[in-house]
Amino acid sequence: MTSPNAGMRLSQRHKTVIRMLGYLLVCFGLLFYIFKVTTPQNTLDIIPPSSRQADINLNPVILDSKNKAEFSLDSNKLEASSLLPKSPPRKRAAMVSLVRNSNLFGMRQTIQQIEDRFNKKYNYPYIFLNDVPFTEEFKQGVRDLTSSEVSFGILDKEAWGYPPHVDQKKAAEVRRTAKYMHAGNESYRFMCRFQSGFVYKHPLLKDLDYYWRIEPDVKYYCELDYDPFEFMAKNNKIYGWNMAPNEYMETIPTLWETTRKFMKEYSHHVNDKNILKWVTDKDGNYNGCHFWTNFEIVNLSFYRSAAYTDYFNYLDKAGGFFYERWGDAPVHTLAAAMFLSKDQIHHFRDIGYYHPAMGSCPAESDRKGKCVCDPKEHNEMKYRCREAWGYPPYVDQEKAAEVRRTAKYMHAGNESYRFMCRFQSGFVYKHPLLKDLDYYWRIEPDVKYYCELDYDPFEFMAKNNKIYGWNMAPNEYMETIPTLWETTRKFMKEYSHHVNDKNILKRVTDKDGNYNGCHFWTNFEIVNLSFYRSAAYTDYFNYLDKAGGFFYERWGDAPVHTLAAAMFLSKDQIHHFRDIGYYHPAMGSCPAESDRKGKCVCDPKEHNEMKYRCRVNWDKFDA
Repeated sequence: MTSPNAGMRLSQRHKTVIRMLGYLLVCFGLLFYIFKVTTPQNTLDIIPPSSRQADINLNPVILDSKNKAEFSLDSNKLEASSLLPKSPPRKRAAMVSLVRNSNLFGMRQTIQQIEDRFNKKYNYPYIFLNDVPFTEEFKQGVRDLTSSEVSFGILDKEAWGYPPHVDQKKAAEVRRTAKYMHAGNESYRFMCRFQSGFVYKHPLLKDLDYYWRIEPDVKYYCELDYDPFEFMAKNNKIYGWNMAPNEYMETIPTLWETTRKFMKEYSHHVNDKNILKWVTDKDGNYNGCHFWTNFEIVNLSFYRSAAYTDYFNYLDKAGGFFYERWGDAPVHTLAAAMFLSKDQIHHFRDIGYYHPAMGSCPAESDRKGKCVCDPKEHNEMKYRCREAWGYPPYVDQEKAAEVRRTAKYMHAGNESYRFMCRFQSGFVYKHPLLKDLDYYWRIEPDVKYYCELDYDPFEFMAKNNKIYGWNMAPNEYMETIPTLWETTRKFMKEYSHHVNDKNILKRVTDKDGNYNGCHFWTNFEIVNLSFYRSAAYTDYFNYLDKAGGFFYERWGDAPVHTLAAAMFLSKDQIHHFRDIGYYHPAMGSCPAESDRKGKCVCDPKEHNEMKYRCRVNWDKFDA
């Protein structure tokens, strides 16, 4: 017999089946939606910006299998990748390169070195620009080597091509007849113009404060344990460079003439503390010195400034990028020389770097430190412009060169020795790494310390109100400083308010009141840096520096420091560290009886400080 509820039970089963089918359809719908949304697509249409500086309005981004985004821009043909950074960079900065698809291997080598030496710790993004679309092979090839953001951009016709005012037939004739390097290369001229006036305007750079220009096929020799962008920001540096060779003057015959006209018409842009003397000869003509711009780290506010904008537009209208072969290196350099002061420009000498045909290697990197290169092979000092960078603008470099050629004393012909003496006299204590220090102890290579110290010399200086500490006191080579004392006497007359009433000038002068040559040997000195930072010492160094004696003679930091201490300090502010046995090649100091007892191991007969007349005078001198 059939149950009266059988029909009802059958209906309920049908309902259950229907509900299950409904759930399955919903699940399939969700899976289809997820698959559709997350499948990679080639491009997205983006509304083009109204100008190169305009914001880029993006549609929702579609992610590929590596979580890297792609988008394109119709008019600018802009592409980017890695819009989702793993970790935000410390500064709004990026590594930027104008590069071709054919340079993939060279760029991979560059990226590998940058990542290994620096960027693996900071994850700054990369931006690659090209006048044609990048291939998928290129994009994948550079992405494989970094976890940082990677963006790809294409140049528009304004940035890569002829401006309307250029006579293209005249430009073609120049390319046909000129004989210098890259003379017949049209795209090389587009590149120079782009790097001079458009790279910093590209939409991919619009949100950056700094950029580091990189190139394919270059080498970075040094492990960087700091962030160059952070360094630039903290120290108010605007332009950073590495090498400074000479330009091929036949490529820029009218660039300086055009620049001089610009300075006359736009004189309000020229910095009162400009460095034009570094880029000009004694007759006021451009000497060809330039920062080699294949390496530059720049605060982009410089290129975006009214001064630089007016300068580039002035040059562009003159047509020299096409009628001659004006390069971005002399353009950037002349702009920096006009618009910046020297303290706004930084030489990254610690970044060992090689670009085909030329390299820079920090001293002694073949033997020690965090660089691996041969400074004999890549010696930055062999470039005249690099050497000239070390001169203050008021020094006559030809006169200085003649002194080096004719003088006969020790280190007479050594230019870098003079740079060292000037640096130790007036700049070491100004270095950013010393800015938070109260004391410093100068040390040198190839020296010896003979004694076990059971106290802290810095603590001793502080507790006993000592300002200057020394170890040995020999005589100076007087032929190296013929006018130093005369200059110092003039200083004391003009700045008499700086001279300490309890000075020790008697210790450094003879019975006739002339300098006797006694000096603290400054390869060992322990100093309260407030001394060097004082108004008295600052005025003294500046006075000496303007006299030019570091270059026209060979004034050393030892007599400079000594005369300053003699003028500005009293004897009880100066301490002789006679208990620190010390040897510097050619001369040593060994405490008495150290061959037989005590905490020093040296022979006082061999290293007897008392044999130096100046040392004996110190004990006899009664303040």
